[in-house]
Amino acid sequence: MARFFSSITLATVLGLSVSNAKAEQALDYPIVDTHQTECYGLYRATTCPDIGEKTFGQDAQYQGNPPSYTNNGDGTVTDNVTGLMWAPLPICTVTASSTVMTN
Repeated sequence: MARFFSSITLATVLGLSVSNAKAEQALDYPIVDTHQTECYGLYRATTCPDIGEKTFGQDAQYQGNPPSYTNNGDGTVTDNVTGLMWAPLPICTVTASSTVMTN
């Protein structure tokens, strides 16, 4: 069920272009495809809904660009579709001696 909600949310938030010919929409920014291929009802996989149905707009009904990434060799990775650059999270070590307990 979590996949169902994340698919609908992703499609709704990103406003992806619909692969269904009835609802084609052009975007002015690139979207990385998730390769989601199944649509879901409330409890299980089902056929993809038509425009106007309650669960229309799921991720499987949208097409994006294939994922493509470049390791920059300096600890960062560039998303070749969106141009975003990702850096690793800092590594934090917490020890018992460095932890302060408060009430």
